[in-house]
Amino acid sequence: MATILKNDTLKLARNYFGLNQKEFAEKLGISQALVSNLEKSLKPLTDDIVEKLKDEFGENFFSQRISSPLLKV
Repeated sequence: MATILKNDTLKLARNYFGLNQKEFAEKLGISQALVSNLEKSLKPLTDDIVEKLKDEFGENFFSQRISSPLLKV
């Protein structure tokens, strides 16, 4: 079972809610540049940002796990 990295999930969430980076940043009270760097995994998600994300999207949104079937070649 693979865990989606929080940075990857961040972009998925933003797209799911139909927000561009600037709108997403405004909702979280951070800069658009930081959102870009987070999505590219250039900056780590700090506890403060994770808390803002939980407040905005729900407690468990960024800790969900997915499983992928094994591909047979």
